[in-house]
Parts: sequence; structure tokens; C-alpha cells
Amino acid sequence: MDSLTFWLHMDSDFMWCWYCFDGNRTIMARSSRSYFSRDEAKAAVMAAKARMIQAAAA
Repeated sequence: MDSLTFWLHMDSDFMWCWYCFDGNRTIMARSSRSYFSRDEAKAAVMAAKARMIQAAAA
């Protein structure tokens, strides 16, 4: 698996979302919802990382 980079972004409505990029700067995944706080978005990134690791191991 390529290295993955997770990026938190605040949109124009001051809501947080996240994106996951591969080594070629291609979007591999993104949040399906927006989060009010950055801490919520960070928790969602950690959950997404865990799901991706489990999927890669399967």
C-alpha cells in the first residue's frame, strides 16, 4: 500500500471535513459528513485509518 496522507479542511461554512490522499496526490477517500469541531474530525480520521488498515489486511 502506498503511503496515505490525511488532511483536515475547514470549508466556507466553518465546518471541518477530511480527505485522504495517496502518494500520487489522488483522493482515496473523504469524509461523508462535516464536523463542527476539529476534534470530532480528528476522531473521524482515526476511525477511517483503522478501517483502511483492516481492509488492507483482509
